[in-house]
Amino acid sequence: MRKAIFFMCVASFSAFSCKKAVDTSTTAQFIGEWNGTGCNPEADKWTQKAPNYATGRSGGVAFSVNNNLYVGGGYGKKDFWGYNTSSNTWARLADIPGTIKARDFATAFAVNDIGYVFGGGDSTLSLVYKDLWKFDWSTNLWGAAATMPGVARQGAFSFVINETAYVGGGRDASGAELKDFWAYSQAGNNWTQKADLPATVANTYAFSANNFGFVTCGIHAGAEDTSTYMYDPSTNTWSRQKAFKGHARQGGTAFSIGNTGYIGLGSATGGLYFNDFYTYSTITNEWTRLGDYPGGYVEYPVSAVAAGKAYVGMGIQGTTRFRDWYQYIPASASTKFNISAGSNSFSLFVTFSIAQDSCAIDVTLPGTVSTNSGKDIFAIATQTVTDRCGNNYAISGSGSIVNDEITITTVTSTSNGTTACTFKGKK
Repeated sequence: MRKAIFFMCVASFSAFSCKKAVDTSTTAQFIGEWNGTGCNPEADKWTQKAPNYATGRSGGVAFSVNNNLYVGGGYGKKDFWGYNTSSNTWARLADIPGTIKARDFATAFAVNDIGYVFGGGDSTLSLVYKDLWKFDWSTNLWGAAATMPGVARQGAFSFVINETAYVGGGRDASGAELKDFWAYSQAGNNWTQKADLPATVANTYAFSANNFGFVTCGIHAGAEDTSTYMYDPSTNTWSRQKAFKGHARQGGTAFSIGNTGYIGLGSATGGLYFNDFYTYSTITNEWTRLGDYPGGYVEYPVSAVAAGKAYVGMGIQGTTRFRDWYQYIPASASTKFNISAGSNSFSLFVTFSIAQDSCAIDVTLPGTVSTNSGKDIFAIATQTVTDRCGNNYAISGSGSIVNDEITITTVTSTSNGTTACTFKGKK
């Protein structure tokens, strides 16, 4: 079914009168409370879920396919499990193949509903792998995919951009850090070497968002670091971004939801363990501290995202391995939103949520909106979003520039009636 949501956006910035154009890439900071029944955004929320039925796990892998999670491997382990996000239950699946006793510090990703596990090793037997295995969740079967031409490695990173998987870094069998970088094509089942990373890296944090790949922290040249790099697949180049603002670390976890990256946990020299999380905005190149992870101070956990929610768990502290499992739901309203003026258009990025029974509508408005010649009035083209229960909604709107604030007001027609939500931002 299709339902209508209408938006009124009123925007202005202190350096301009209402008849002047907005500067390119102006970022507005969220400053106000939401109002209106049913539209107050949730705070960042952690919820404990059913623990994995196996014993504690560290250095494992996880990926998401068909809105469910798949977790396996780790130190001393080659078992593999499926987690049903709807029923909050775990089921034992076929073991990760090509493994004698264990597969630890591998990396995993998913492309077109097929999960992949690459490399890693068996630390108990001093083995290191460079094979690639694919998992079909619908049949519970593994199959061999093309082996990477590069060296075998543990502690590599991976991310996916537009159905291409990228894998790089890690440590070879001698323990030397690596900086080579490879692209895997599912369609061709082949690997292509890409531009090296700017520095060697192992046990890093990586994610993709906004059609770019990001790598931060980890072990760089033998020590924990906070350097952050962005990979642009369109130019096959790396560029330095703002350094991570927390303590230098390695061995934590990272994921992305929308245009935002999330990194947290891990360890550092001196017996330090971390329970903190940070966000990275791929729009503003800014880091923001979040609330702490409720599972405590751990390194080598796993994480994956399904239906806009992240799941984080397991890991180790000292010699204690954990099997706990937590769901993370980000705040409904983005703390920042962005409007950029081109010659005839704005680029608009706004994220928020509207309550609708148990079927909240998670709205992200990225894209181009047309403007008049004075750039003080703009229109948002009609688009469709889907609520958490699968119902479709049509969205359209308009806006204008006045005074020194940007105000976004939504008027939503749902089964609950008409709901109006308003928040304000300031340059």
